[in-house]
Amino acid sequence: MATTLKTVSGNPDEVSEIASAKPDDWVTVEGKIVALQPSPSPAIAQKGIIADGSGAMEFVIWEKSGGAEPLEEHKWYRIEKATIDEFRGAPNMKIHSGTVISSITEDRSLMPVIIPIADLAPPGVACVRVKMLDNWEVRSDRMFQTGLVGDETGRMKFVIWKNRDGNADETALKEDKVYSIYYAGVDEYNERYSLNLSGATIFEEEGGGY
Repeated sequence: MATTLKTVSGNPDEVSEIASAKPDDWVTVEGKIVALQPSPSPAIAQKGIIADGSGAMEFVIWEKSGGAEPLEEHKWYRIEKATIDEFRGAPNMKIHSGTVISSITEDRSLMPVIIPIADLAPPGVACVRVKMLDNWEVRSDRMFQTGLVGDETGRMKFVIWKNRDGNADETALKEDKVYSIYYAGVDEYNERYSLNLSGATIFEEEGGGY
């Protein structure tokens, strides 16, 4: 059974909040594609982040799903019969051959929930408002920028990785500037937390400060 794409409108029932989805669940969600990411494997047709008012989650569409039409960034979809599993400790939505994807034509607003740095818990996806505090020396050819960001509650390392072309999809953060960063990855390595800004939506705030 191939994944199908149709167009609907209205307010469908029995929709789960993305933040409540747990590994081994079968879910129907309505969300906005807030970011698309490079595919890490030939077996994956598309990878990105889907979000609703409750939170956000990474998703993948398998090549063997039957030739699903690619999802478009910044558009809303109803996704039925997706499965939730776990990748590196974080819930991950899998779109497979039994999944039905419906584009949502009505205009919907999405207000990202800003989370204080002190409340971040990896692994996962989060939105933050931070000040760029320190630019560190890059020690890897794969890394575009790394350093330290912070808010009123704490500080955290950040990383922006280069894409396959050896460049970055984002511009470098500037010291002492304040940024709203939507849908960054929250990672843990050697018991230290960090923000992965690759693929995140980053806005510099005019006149922002702490």
